[in-house]
Amino acid sequence: MPSRNRYGAPFSSVVRSGDILDLCSELGISYRSRIFDPASTIYTWMNRTVSQDHSCRQAVSRVSAYHAAQGQSVSVSTGAYTQARQRLSTDLIVGLAKKLARELEDECIGHSPLNRPIFFVDGSGLSAPDTESNQEAFPRMKWTKPDLGFPTLRVVFMTSLTTGAVIDLRMAPQYGKGTGENTLFLNMFDTLRLGDVVVGDRAYESYWHRHLLRELGVDSVFRAKTRLDPHCPRLETLGRGDWLVEQTRPRNKPLWVNKLSDFPPRASVRIASLRLGVGKYLYLRSTLREGTRGDLLSLYERRWDIETDILALKVSLGMEILRCKTAEMLEKEAWVSILTYNAIRVLMARAAARAGVQPRELSYKGAMQTITAYGPRMDLAGERDAEKLMNHMLDAIACHKVRNRPGRAEPRLTKRRRKEIQLLMVPRSVARSRLRNGRYQDK
Repeated sequence: MPSRNRYGAPFSSVVRSGDILDLCSELGISYRSRIFDPASTIYTWMNRTVSQDHSCRQAVSRVSAYHAAQGQSVSVSTGAYTQARQRLSTDLIVGLAKKLARELEDECIGHSPLNRPIFFVDGSGLSAPDTESNQEAFPRMKWTKPDLGFPTLRVVFMTSLTTGAVIDLRMAPQYGKGTGENTLFLNMFDTLRLGDVVVGDRAYESYWHRHLLRELGVDSVFRAKTRLDPHCPRLETLGRGDWLVEQTRPRNKPLWVNKLSDFPPRASVRIASLRLGVGKYLYLRSTLREGTRGDLLSLYERRWDIETDILALKVSLGMEILRCKTAEMLEKEAWVSILTYNAIRVLMARAAARAGVQPRELSYKGAMQTITAYGPRMDLAGERDAEKLMNHMLDAIACHKVRNRPGRAEPRLTKRRRKEIQLLMVPRSVARSRLRNGRYQDK
C-alpha cells in the first residue's frame, strides 16, 4: 500500500504522516499497523469534514475506492473507521492543530501590521445531537421543555489576524460555574507567547485580564465597557483623543480572583477614542505603546475578521451542528474541524505567496471548493503528476479573491420562504403515538 498519499491529499502535504507519528511517540501513544492507523484515520476524518455529505459511509467509500484503484479490496463497512476514531487521542488532534497554526503564524509574520502575532478572540455557540452523554456534559437550555431542544455548547475562538488560522478553542456548557466566555478566555492564556497581541470586544475587557496578559508579556487592545472616567488621572497626552491614564483597581473582584493583593492597586493604560456621532464615542483600552491612535482604531476595526472566520467554520465546514453522540467524541470532532480549517489556511497562504498577495485576500469558501475537487485526483496521481496538480490547485485557489467592499451594509434577513413544516413541540415518542392513532401533533 503506498504510504505517500494515504488518500489524504492535499491535507497529507500539510499535516505530514511523519509529524503525526512523531507526536504519537511524544505522547506515548502506541498503535498497530492497519488500514486506519492514526495518520490514515485523521486524513479520512479531515476529508469527511470538507465533504458536503459529512457521513462516515462517504468517508469510508473514498478509502475503499482508493484501495480498489491499487488492486486491493477494503470493506465499505464503517465499523473499523468508527473504532479508529474512538482510539484517537484528543491531545494528538489538539497538538497538531495548534502546531499548524503557530508554524503558519511564524511564516506569515511579515504580513502583520505590527510585525508581531496578533490574535482576535470572540465567542459563539454550537449544537449537538440529543443523546444522554451529550445532555449530561452539555445540558440543553433551562427554558426548553423536557425531551425538547438539543445540547448546546459555549465556545470561544482565538484566530490570527494575518492568516485566519485558529490558534486555540475552548468549549463549555451554556450555563454553570466556570462556563462563561471570560473564564474560557482565561484558560487560553497558556497558548499565548511573549510578544503576542490580543484584540477583543468589550466582553473581554477588564482590569484583571489586562494585568495577567501584561505579566505574560502579551499586549491587549479591548473596547472599553464604559465611558472615559473624567476623574481618571492622565499621565501623558499622546495625541488627539489618545492618552496614557492611570486606572484604579476595581473594588469588586470576579469569582476566579482569589486575592485582590495579587493585583496592583493602580496600573497605567492607554485610551484611544473615536467619535461615532453626537454624544457617542468609542473608547479602546490598550497596553500597546507603539503605533498611533489611528493604528489602534484600524486594528480594532479588523476585529470583524474573526466574525467571518467563525462563519467559515460553522457554515462552510458545518461545525455549527456537531454530529458525534458522546461528549468525548464531540471534543474530537470540534478539534478535527479546527485542524482541517487550519490546513486549508496553510494551503491558502501558499497560494497567496505564489500570487504575491496576502492570505486574507483569498476566499476561504473558494479554497475549500477547489481542494475538494482536486483531492481525489491527487490521491491516485504519481509523484510528478501530484506536484503538477498541487501547483494547479494553488493557482486556482489564488484566483478566488475576496472583494473589497468598504461600507457594505446588508440586512440579516432572507427573502426565500421555507416550507411550512410544523415544529416538534412534544417528545418524539408522543408524536409517534399520535401518528399511529391517526392524529398529527398539535400546532
